[in-house]
Amino acid sequence: MTKKKSSKPQSSARTIQFEADLQGKQAIVSALARFANATNYDAAIALFDSLGYRSKKRLPLKPNSAKNFTATFAIGHDFNADKAQLAAWKTVDFLFQLSDEEVRESATAQAMLFESGQQFDGRIAESYIFFAIELQPGNYSRTQLSIITRSVNRLFPMPVMLLFRNGDTISIAIIKRRLHKRDSTTDVLEKVTLIKDIAFADPLRAHIEILNDLSLPRLYEEYRFHNFVGLHDAWAKKLDSYDLNKQFYREISAWYAWALSHTGVIMPREIESIKTNDPIESREKQRSIFFIRLLTRLIFCWFLQEKRLIPRELFRPQMAREFLKDDAPQSGTFYKAILQNLFFATLNQEQDKRGWRGKSKTYGDGNRGVTNLWRYKNLLKKPDELESLLRERIPFVNGGLFDCLDDVREPKSKTIPDKRLDDFSEELKNELCLPNELFFAQEHTENLSGWFHESKYEKAKVRGLIEILSRYKFTVEENTPLEEEIALDPELLGKVFE
Repeated sequence: MTKKKSSKPQSSARTIQFEADLQGKQAIVSALARFANATNYDAAIALFDSLGYRSKKRLPLKPNSAKNFTATFAIGHDFNADKAQLAAWKTVDFLFQLSDEEVRESATAQAMLFESGQQFDGRIAESYIFFAIELQPGNYSRTQLSIITRSVNRLFPMPVMLLFRNGDTISIAIIKRRLHKRDSTTDVLEKVTLIKDIAFADPLRAHIEILNDLSLPRLYEEYRFHNFVGLHDAWAKKLDSYDLNKQFYREISAWYAWALSHTGVIMPREIESIKTNDPIESREKQRSIFFIRLLTRLIFCWFLQEKRLIPRELFRPQMAREFLKDDAPQSGTFYKAILQNLFFATLNQEQDKRGWRGKSKTYGDGNRGVTNLWRYKNLLKKPDELESLLRERIPFVNGGLFDCLDDVREPKSKTIPDKRLDDFSEELKNELCLPNELFFAQEHTENLSGWFHESKYEKAKVRGLIEILSRYKFTVEENTPLEEEIALDPELLGKVFE
């Protein structure tokens, strides 16, 4: 009889990796926080250090001005100062040069510590140069940052990575270019990829995940390179692997299947009352439409959040704990008290008309059937604080997406029943429940084989919808062949709905 192999070593290795991963992310968060108080040079050095990129090949620019940059690097080159928006450069710092020699030493030692005492050498083509540019206050588009990146890269025979600081955010620009060639008549500069608008005081989880994935130890672990060309290829492969749309669809599909099969879900009354044998208005069809509608609404909110039109606090787990009287995983309070109020009584209501629904103790409630006033005060610990968040900068979206689909009849119309497709109602007979865990659960496995009709989904990985959305960066600009941002763009919304 053969002994079953123990899974303990494998489990232990996963634990060690998880802890190392967590420490790496915490180091990134701490390094980002330094931008609030340190110079751009010191903070940028600390950030790249947290990512494992270190070198003593330096060339301090004194003064660290745009004028000194051009005097040092642009003499004899075709450099268009207007195109590079040189007037917008507040400071510019040469951080370090990462060479093939250092990569080889690092790979051999497997220590990932680049510590060479040599100075910058412009003849070493097989290397990266890291610059940090602080911009004057203003709004800079992805295209503008890409043009600056291309302009700077034309001055060097090796790839240049740029860290831009603008107000309370930083952006990192990485260019894909063919190595060992430099010909002004040939376009050797290919696509610019941006990790854009990283809020250093309060970074998105998605940005921390991306930076961690591109850290040198993580790249080495995945690609095992032994020279600069290998590192360069690892960057390119990792950036190309960010097919976020496919990854996002997979996660959303798993969540959708989990939500549809979740035993704790209670649909709005109109959907629950549909006879299961009705081929036209089947319950499963209407349940599916309900969740697709929820997904579309919430994803649209994420794009508004990207434009800072919706406070991020609304979607944080700690907010649910602080605001909801019952935040238990099986309770349906988050959807009712937070999301329904956001959808139907905030985004679907003009700002000067927002307020709580009044109740009458007599028959014939004057606000019965009014679906664009806030409800569920009884579910909230801090209704006044939620009110201040819902009033803050959130626009009125007049497009139908956030219309409440409830059709509430006059009390005297006893022959025509109410139609409750959203069930935005405080009536006692409203049992609508979308468990909180559908929004905030950490990654775990669920048996979704019945829904997907494949045995491989018996242990499908799923997580809460807010958890999923929080792990992605959303942008309102669409990618082009010459520039891209590691983010989900507006085209996604229509695709998810389809």
